Amino acid sequence: MSSAGHSAADACAASYERALTLLSRAELRGARAAHKEAQELLDDVWAICAPLGAAPALARAERLTARLDTLAHSDGLTKREAEVLALLASGKTNKEMAAHLFLSDKTIERHITGLYRKIGARGRADATAYALRRTDPSFTPSS
Repeated sequence: MSSAGHSAADACAASYERALTLLSRAELRGARAAHKEAQELLDDVWAICAPLGAAPALARAERLTARLDTLAHSDGLTKREAEVLALLASGKTNKEMAAHLFLSDKTIERHITGLYRKIGARGRADATAYALRRTDPSFTPSS
């Protein structure tokens, strides 16, 4: 991170206000397609806000992270959806995925529903085949 990237944030004496300033800068960087810089700022925001339990700022950071991740995946999957897809394709149950990712079963179900919609899958078999094609374009399921 450049020193200019932190100049406004460094003027903030309180850590939460510093995190909010960094978060605003990350949003601006994301809007200008400077995704790497935005992610670096978000890393700093997470480092400050997670120990504070600053839920509003963390939620805002999560939304921005999801937007940046969606832009990074040509198929429209968020980073979390891509993680769930990989776990699903490895044969994990919803409960196992939830435990692995420290999420609730309902959140896993929501991610699965979203990724099914985005990739046109009707179930786990379709999603697994998609995941295999995603990592090996020459993959074709046997009939």
